[in-house]
Amino acid sequence: MHRLSLDFRGLLVALSLAVVGAGLARADVIAGPSLTASDVGWQFSGVGFTANVDSYLTSFTFQNQGQADTIELVNSAGSVLDSVTTAASTPSDAVSVNWQLTAGDQYFLLQSTDSNSLFATYGGALPSDAQITMTDTGIFSSSAVSTSFNIRGNEEWADFNNITTVSAASPVPEPSLGVPLALGLVGLFALKRKAWWSPWRCGQTKLYLRIGMICHKLFFLGAFALTAAMIPALGDTLDANYVPTTSGGVVVRSDLDDAQTFTVLNTGVLDSISVDLYNIDGTGPISMYVVTTSGGLPSEATSGPSVLASATILSSQVSSTPGFVPVSLSGVDVTAGEELAIVLETTDGNGYVWVGDLDWPYFGENEGTYSGGLAYDQSTGAGATWSTLHFCNSPTNCSGPQADFGFETYVSPVSSVPEPSAAWLDLAGLLLVAVRLSRRARRLGI
Repeated sequence: MHRLSLDFRGLLVALSLAVVGAGLARADVIAGPSLTASDVGWQFSGVGFTANVDSYLTSFTFQNQGQADTIELVNSAGSVLDSVTTAASTPSDAVSVNWQLTAGDQYFLLQSTDSNSLFATYGGALPSDAQITMTDTGIFSSSAVSTSFNIRGNEEWADFNNITTVSAASPVPEPSLGVPLALGLVGLFALKRKAWWSPWRCGQTKLYLRIGMICHKLFFLGAFALTAAMIPALGDTLDANYVPTTSGGVVVRSDLDDAQTFTVLNTGVLDSISVDLYNIDGTGPISMYVVTTSGGLPSEATSGPSVLASATILSSQVSSTPGFVPVSLSGVDVTAGEELAIVLETTDGNGYVWVGDLDWPYFGENEGTYSGGLAYDQSTGAGATWSTLHFCNSPTNCSGPQADFGFETYVSPVSSVPEPSAAWLDLAGLLLVAVRLSRRARRLGI
């Protein structure tokens, strides 16, 4: 009996954690680089972003020179929408807020104390996630009005790391979900104490206890089924991918961008991508974008709602020999069957090579065989558009358009089972009482 009781409590705790975990909103985080350089002379500095969807800014890390400060969320006119003060002598201050963001609006997150900023040279891609798209990573100004910013853009990254947002539509659990669960747990352990149990003795009847025994059996069956259904799959799963059979490829450099479309296999969260690269003589960063497609072609935009995620690959990450370079993303919600594209671009004139099967018989390069997408490239001149790779060495030696770059996508599958309603948790709380009563019935031989 005692072993059964302990097993039940363990199951209950596991079920409780699964319920709470299923109801929590998944936060997206834009981390940013390490900020160590001290600014002098600017009163306002920080970052700018637009909201992709209705969402909330929930936290950030404020890197500063140690002065007391006021962090302001302002609009383009410089009007303060929200603010929070930070104490002196906290040079890396983790700040929690709950600031509402409206889809499509421009925001600036600024510190407002003269010569209190820390920054770093950046120059990489403007990051984005499901909630926000960065428009400026380094703002320095004597005014909070955007038209008067002295310095802005992505040449530097100022003041803020770990910018965390959640969607306004995220399934944040209502208080009603937590209350019955908490009461059920408190009741379970409270009933162990005789002082709590004694008042129940007077009203016990054999019929009531027999009902408790039936509930006991039903509860165990339901609990096992619900727990199995609600615990999400753990860990990343290799999703859409293609491994080239040759070491040829196409350059990624300042005058040529490359892309590979792919089809998502599993619904979940796309949180990392690896691309097969090698370094020719590049020293600058590569900007990676995950974008939507239209008519099978990658989106032309590198900012806005068509950009689902972005990241930077440093030259130090890319070897002089072909190999897959892993890139972490802030997390993109994806659906099985959805067609997306990986885009690589750089301002480096020497560049890199994205390895792939280019269907170029003259050089012995095989045809790509990935069925979920194609390789594309485009020049970086005005009006350029994406085109499939197509190589001709002579009028009689033209390859077809089936070329594919090497890539791997990793998705964390999520459970499609909806979170339980408050009524289910209330029922679970009642069943806890029935379980306790059934144990007493067994002792009495009923």
